[in-house]
Amino acid sequence: MGNEAFYWTGRAESYLDRPDATRLDGICVGRYGGSSASGADKNEDGLLVWSDGEGRWEFAVILDAHGSCESAELVIDALLTERPSIESLLSEPVDTAFSGLESTLLALFRSEAFRSDCAAVKGNAPA
Repeated sequence: MGNEAFYWTGRAESYLDRPDATRLDGICVGRYGGSSASGADKNEDGLLVWSDGEGRWEFAVILDAHGSCESAELVIDALLTERPSIESLLSEPVDTAFSGLESTLLALFRSEAFRSDCAAVKGNAPA
């Protein structure tokens, strides 16, 4: 089996008043936008899940965005561009995988291009 991927933002489907669960390999992914009776009227969150398909590694990002889905989409898009290098790092031994992953993610999120893109979106996905 090949590498599996699943990503979503509330723009695609808000899941207000109805929870959703889906499976990716052995991973159960749940989404719920809240109760409209309690005041929820949109879901700006997002997530990304990758798996190698053989149970050796999993990578998940959960984004609690505010104001709009744009910031969650920006983070997901940025990670998708780095997917080959992130997956390669996740296949390494743990003692090198985490330091390489840290360096890759910091370089991505500190890059001028990413920071410039962040300045242009509405909302935020706080770290």
